[in-house]
Amino acid sequence: MSAKKNKKIEFTYPRPKFFEFQSIGFPYATKEHDEQGEEEGNGNLLKAKFRFPLILSGKFNLVGEFNYNRERLFVPEATAPGWGNIIGKRAGFSVFAERKYENKNFLIAHVSYKSVAENLKFIDINKNSGFSATVVWGKEKDENTKIGVGVSASTNLGRFGISPVLAYTKKFNERNYLEFLLPKRIQYRHLMTNKLYFFSSIELEGRNYALDNRTLNGYNNLELRRSDAVATFGLEREIHDWLWMSFTMGLTKPLNNIIVEQGERGRNHIEQFNTHIQPFVSVSIFTVLPQKLCKKFGVK
Repeated sequence: MSAKKNKKIEFTYPRPKFFEFQSIGFPYATKEHDEQGEEEGNGNLLKAKFRFPLILSGKFNLVGEFNYNRERLFVPEATAPGWGNIIGKRAGFSVFAERKYENKNFLIAHVSYKSVAENLKFIDINKNSGFSATVVWGKEKDENTKIGVGVSASTNLGRFGISPVLAYTKKFNERNYLEFLLPKRIQYRHLMTNKLYFFSSIELEGRNYALDNRTLNGYNNLELRRSDAVATFGLEREIHDWLWMSFTMGLTKPLNNIIVEQGERGRNHIEQFNTHIQPFVSVSIFTVLPQKLCKKFGVK
């Protein structure tokens, strides 16, 4: 009786996701700058994304996206009496374009719009919205290595920002893959089987919400602004060719939690509060482009 042959591991880059629903839960405690006491609360973040291909070809891909976030945030009593849990919402859309050239150069562009508030108002563009645009020019040095440089610019509730971008991807072998998108994210992926990935990442995240119906210390037209350093590890598992799910665990270290007037710099905040390093768990389910279509249109 002949021994059963092991199925060959075939490396593939993560396929584009076209629908994703994610739930993130985290308990946390806060500690005021000027007090020794702590307050405990629970946070929850729900994310939904729907992407749709506009053009898919071997040399040019154009994809649109609608997205929606709903987050329950805990504001300490000592910072804003009576606020407690507030609900922040984010809705928006974006367009992603990729152009590949014969000399192995490539151009990537991403443009997005979002509205962020307790009460979303798409028509109030100047007050509760943000725009961003990123362009990266790069080169595929070989079949395993890509590198690119670019710039990202954004407006966010009246604030303008601009920063450089460095993109780098490296396939070390048939199982291991590393991606840099600086200054935002570093991710490592390990192909355990053809249907199971392990991944780990370090990422900088920022979220903010317009607080139209609240006042604090005599100020109105407020914004809650938060930035975090997030370390994660998890598994992605194929359920069917186009249907996947993932389970993620990690730690979040808040870098900044402030309440500020919209359009003001962070150093001009009205109130500031800390949270400790906090654990979180996340479960998501998502759909990807089927393998046959990836091969047909040269998407990878």
